Amino acid sequence: MPVFVRILAVVAVTLPLPQAVFGSSGAGNLLTRLGRWIGGDWQVAAIHQAQSGFPFTISVFGDTANAGALLNVNPVRANAVPGVSPSLPSDERSGDMWFNTAAFTTPAAFTFGNVGRNSLYGPGLQKADIALQRNAGGTGAAITL
Repeated sequence: MPVFVRILAVVAVTLPLPQAVFGSSGAGNLLTRLGRWIGGDWQVAAIHQAQSGFPFTISVFGDTANAGALLNVNPVRANAVPGVSPSLPSDERSGDMWFNTAAFTTPAAFTFGNVGRNSLYGPGLQKADIALQRNAGGTGAAITL
């Protein structure tokens, strides 16, 4: 079953670094050749990913509807409390409390809840990766640090 992510953005950038200049400009100077060999062909690469959270369903533990649900294989959904918003202000959200738990109750015995499937969204994700690479000779291989 596919999972819907509302927003997904990925940006990738690769920039060559300026070649370092060492020693005098004489082509035969060992220090100059060594410096160009060490300081040449470097580049910086960066990737940034940002996406919205994944949807999830509020369910209750156990089989309150007596429908044969085993350990959340087919969980029974909770009931929404009328007039209470499931959203919390952003300054009150944390990893332990992402939504308003007072907005949901356990359904009565032998009944199903009325909360829709995937009705809430979890926290978004942002991550960045950076790499310093050196192209190794004309072989097409790169050395990544």
